[in-house]
Amino acid sequence: MRDGALHIDGYPDAVKLIRLAGKKAKQLAHYAAHRFDLRNAKLYLDNMKSDNPEAVNDALWRSAITTYIKCFTGGSARSTKLQPEPIYGNDAVKMMAFWHFKHLRNKHLEHDENAYGQAIPCAAINGGGKPFKVEGVFANTLQFGIFDVGNYGNLQLLISEADQWIEAAFDQLADVLTAELEQESLEDLLGREAVSITVPTVGQVGIRRPDDA
Repeated sequence: MRDGALHIDGYPDAVKLIRLAGKKAKQLAHYAAHRFDLRNAKLYLDNMKSDNPEAVNDALWRSAITTYIKCFTGGSARSTKLQPEPIYGNDAVKMMAFWHFKHLRNKHLEHDENAYGQAIPCAAINGGGKPFKVEGVFANTLQFGIFDVGNYGNLQLLISEADQWIEAAFDQLADVLTAELEQESLEDLLGREAVSITVPTVGQVGIRRPDDA
């Protein structure tokens, strides 16, 4: 904040930051959110190091997958979700890798549905000679590894190409909005609503934000 208004570095001649509205502006916001997620996913991969504790690398790997796939699942407040086909084209290997990570996210990391996580109820039975037969009842909990070097390289490539695609799509849409705004008078532009930011409260954690926010 500067002089009671939101200030963005990089535009020294700007006198006001106005809020954009409408379908194209909403799509631009969704593209920006996807770009933010993709770059965070890449950052998680970049921070996986051989000298990290195993739990740290596991958390970074899981975070990279879920953050990347989030861009392709959409949501009620981010209705413009990415589609893999325009990004990866007809490359069967890339599409197979994409679906591998989407299934990992949907069926294992976010929901416990596939065989990568198992909990097997067991009873240990003795061979006799005791007044009881059951030594104990427990569950054998198994989590199978989902990381390997090949998958790391695949995810890195998928994220990079998605980031390049979203950057180009964002720039193209920003150019369209710029051309439309240039058609308006300076007086009308300066009369538009100024951008403001409201910091969320704890009570909003379970509330969906507006689709244009």
